[in-house]
Amino acid sequence: MGSSRDKTTPTRASVKALETALGFSFKDPSLLRLALVHSSYCNEHGLDPSQSYERLEFLGDAVLELAVSTELYLRFPDADEGELTKIRSSLVRRETLAEIARRMDLGSYLFVGKGVETSNGHQQDSVLAAALEALVAAVYIDQGNEFTRQFILKLIDAELAQAELQGGPPENPKSLLQEMVQGQGL
Repeated sequence: MGSSRDKTTPTRASVKALETALGFSFKDPSLLRLALVHSSYCNEHGLDPSQSYERLEFLGDAVLELAVSTELYLRFPDADEGELTKIRSSLVRRETLAEIARRMDLGSYLFVGKGVETSNGHQQDSVLAAALEALVAAVYIDQGNEFTRQFILKLIDAELAQAELQGGPPENPKSLLQEMVQGQGL
């Protein structure tokens, strides 16, 4: 899904390339363009911070949580609240979202400042996860709830299938260690 583009301005061509990769067109392409602009780009180009994806990221986080929570509630009817919360956490955590963004090659479409670009910062988990959340919000505003729900389910399909096979969330090494330490009374 890569894109060769001039990284100085979010262009129609870059938006079109991502739309092609996503398999649908935005009614309002400016939403997709906004979802691709990192705050470092705004800082370097003297743009208002509202021209970055941060506000979309805020909304996308909530949209993702709702869509994933609903799907888990329906898919795992015998799971209790704690189990559902663990699965949801594993699906919407930064590392998982960044991995999904990498599969989409989302980082190659982002508009970032030179410092972020030089340090390969557009491939960092935090940047990729935030950009994916912004993309989800842009889809939500542009296409509506049901379309976005289906879009999210396609994005997390592999992770959902893994959770189903395991009967729960993939184990997070940090959580495992914490549970072991707590179990030992340390």
